[in-house]
Amino acid sequence: MNKPSALIAASGATTLCNGQSVALTASSGTSYLWSNGATAQQMTVNTAGNFAVTVTGANGCTATDVVTVNVNTT
Repeated sequence: MNKPSALIAASGATTLCNGQSVALTASSGTSYLWSNGATAQQMTVNTAGNFAVTVTGANGCTATDVVTVNVNTT
């Protein structure tokens, strides 16, 4: 069985200033599970941290990717 591709694409920079946000979109699959419990293909974040997504393909196999978001506080 082929594993699905798990890639996270950011809508902009992943280093933010206070008050900014970035949309994170996972590559195509049949279901998604983000490290914060979200289950949509896309989510918007405005806090610093590592955000992982597990993508499940049509064959039931999974793949995971992680992106780090930083927030400048100065």
